[in-house]
Amino acid sequence: MGKNNSKLAPEVLEDLVQNTEFSEQ
Repeated sequence: MGKNNSKLAPEVLEDLVQNTEFSEQ
């Protein structure tokens, strides 16, 4: 997964992080 994150753009990574936080709640 680390390699996939490297390919993703910073903006996409931020969106993913926000999605994860929302999913937890």
